Amino acid sequence: ESKRLCCPVDYKECDYLNGEISSSKMQSILNDLKSGSLEVHYQPILEAQNLEIKSVEALIRLPNGNGGYYSPSIFIPIIEMQNKVSLLTTAVINRVAKDIQKITKFTSIENVHINLSSKDLLNVKLLELIEWHAHNTPEFKTMISFEITESTAFEMNSTSNNAIIRLTQLGYQISLDDFGTGYSSLSLLRELPIMQVKLDRI
Repeated sequence: ESKRLCCPVDYKECDYLNGEISSSKMQSILNDLKSGSLEVHYQPILEAQNLEIKSVEALIRLPNGNGGYYSPSIFIPIIEMQNKVSLLTTAVINRVAKDIQKITKFTSIENVHINLSSKDLLNVKLLELIEWHAHNTPEFKTMISFEITESTAFEMNSTSNNAIIRLTQLGYQISLDDFGTGYSSLSLLRELPIMQVKLDRI
């Protein structure tokens, strides 16, 4: 599959000086993350065979208060530096869980993709949350595909491998994103329970 934006996102970084962010804005971002006020947008995914849209990818977006959004290239590294990546993933999962019934009722979308980092796969509380939703949120596990990038797959150890296996046992699908962009290896498709491969371009 090839993923493309359906419309441009207006990133306005006027609050930044030389690509840096103020300490107050950094704290504001972390507070928004904890409170769940960050937005989750659903990016369409085109199927390579027929160019139909049956899947979307859940992506976090941070409004800048001026009608636009801060670039993920700015606020994602901040979250990574603060070791809050799994907090970000938790916010996305909980938002999608709230939206899942509306998605199934009012759209023809069959699958929602959520990104998992290598740190997410080692986070016990996050994995417990995912298991909780598998048992308690209707249609969640049947509609969710968890994405790992090819670089993440190469960073995995026995613990994260077991986490991937556990996710598939719960009924989730695993998707390999950015396949062939840097560490191309068909061995990944044999070693991991990958159900889908995504490409940035065809």
